[in-house]
Amino acid sequence: MAKQKEENKKSGMRVKILIGLATVVLITFMFPRGESIESEIMIGSVWTHEDLIAPFSFPIKKDPQVYQNEVNAAEASVYPVFVKNPNAVFRSLDSLKSYETYLREMFAETHRNDTTGDLNPTFLSNDSFNTIKNLITNENLLPGENQVTSKKFFSVIESAINNLYRKSTILIPDNVIRKDSIAVRTGNYDSIDRISRYLTIQQAMDDLKRYIDRSNFSPDITNAAEEYSSHFIFPVLTYNPTYTQEEIAQAKGNVSRYSGIVNESERIVGKHERISKETKLKIDSYKAAKGDELGAGSDLLQMLGKGLHIAFLLSLLTIYFYLFRKKIFYDNRKIFLFAINFLFLSFITYLINQISVNAPIQFFIFIPVSAMLLTIIFDSRVGFYSTVILTLVTGAIRGNDYSFMAMNLFAGALSVYTVRDIKNRSQIFRSFLFILLGYIVSISAFGMERFAPAESIFIEF
Repeated sequence: MAKQKEENKKSGMRVKILIGLATVVLITFMFPRGESIESEIMIGSVWTHEDLIAPFSFPIKKDPQVYQNEVNAAEASVYPVFVKNPNAVFRSLDSLKSYETYLREMFAETHRNDTTGDLNPTFLSNDSFNTIKNLITNENLLPGENQVTSKKFFSVIESAINNLYRKSTILIPDNVIRKDSIAVRTGNYDSIDRISRYLTIQQAMDDLKRYIDRSNFSPDITNAAEEYSSHFIFPVLTYNPTYTQEEIAQAKGNVSRYSGIVNESERIVGKHERISKETKLKIDSYKAAKGDELGAGSDLLQMLGKGLHIAFLLSLLTIYFYLFRKKIFYDNRKIFLFAINFLFLSFITYLINQISVNAPIQFFIFIPVSAMLLTIIFDSRVGFYSTVILTLVTGAIRGNDYSFMAMNLFAGALSVYTVRDIKNRSQIFRSFLFILLGYIVSISAFGMERFAPAESIFIEF
């Protein structure tokens, strides 16, 4: 009984139908969406149909790469937005005096209680903490003309910070500055200022150090003064990432996706006219607009058409297996192997369609490799028939791209013929050379046919 169930799983018709339906449905969902699929138009080719007249007005979409470049340029044109901190100077001086009072009270409490006070509860390093502590606690014990008093110490720091804020430059943080100008927002108004007018936090600290160095303190007191004063530098301008992102979003939104409009009854392309880049954009825009114009009901019909398209292509291979390769037809594991092969290459084609770059990345759809493997596993006839159907399926997903189908069929057929009687691994490398030759010949043929520049043909090579 268990053996019978296993045989049913291996050769049962229900499993075949399930595999076939799943393959058709999944490939159908990989088709381009929202467009009226007729055929892929290539720049340089000749329009062989009747004049294409616009039945309705529609906008002309920009080339995806051009649009993305404009979006990137719009984002790069936005200046980082800063807002003013009007209380920065008051906050700095007030914090400086408050912390001085805190230190004096802390050290006085330590002296009254006769404790060592080794703990450092401040932001200072231990060396700077002990230096300031000695200044405050020992200045009355060791009087002298040249002794630096704590009053002078804090007075120099206050003068340094006052001097810094009196300058015409304003303090800003330096970790977000990426341009030569910034936008300073006041209310709802932004003013663009050169970054050279401002001091960064690091530049302000360097300025403070130079001022303190002129006081001729001993090295340990100078270091303590520099560390202490740097803690009380507050920026007059604060970077606001929310405002900046809003400006970036608005700048991106202002970039139009369209380069023009085709009016109703206007000729899009004439018969025997060569397809230029602008004409291709019009045709692609028309196909997209036609899909939108037809509405949701037509989407279901189009999806049904896609499914029937894939179904009758796969049925040709299924009939071949049924009539001439019954061992494959009645083995669901082998049927599943073919389904996985078709789904995988269809998915690669789908991914390639999602990438908008000015490069022939469709050659990453490695159909000849699939043809070679199927020939090695089964035989040359199975490999060739599978290659034919596979090129038709992937070409359909590419938008009925005839040149893509023809090139891959030629290269795939050469890979089948050259590994037909494979006896050692070195023959695979010979097959690679024939695949390359097949692509070179077909690329050259289609390139010369559409007057493609030599650089474009070499890139495809």
